[in-house]
Amino acid sequence: MGVKRPTVADVAQRAGTSTAAVSYVLIDGPRPVSNFLRARVTRAIEELDYRPNRRAQALRRQRRWRQIGLLVPDLTLPLFGEFVGSVERQARTQDHLTMIGNTGYDPERELE
Repeated sequence: MGVKRPTVADVAQRAGTSTAAVSYVLIDGPRPVSNFLRARVTRAIEELDYRPNRRAQALRRQRRWRQIGLLVPDLTLPLFGEFVGSVERQARTQDHLTMIGNTGYDPERELE
């Protein structure tokens, strides 16, 4: 096992601030950070030899999706299949992600 890499939380603790403030320094926004705090965070980053985790950054989406959940009784029936397909096509034009569930006409599953 290798040595544990420093995290944003480690930088925040060393700088005596919040992880949000560290993030604001790292990405230069969305909120302003005083020069004094920026210097403390930058010093902590250097002292800890902090490097952003590229794998974690790759997990972030560039666009923010909004979600629509559809719960239908039986996707194999043409009526529901066409309905879901239509909703999904329209939703994608609005940057909505459609999540679909199939209840199998089970009332308990629907309540769940």
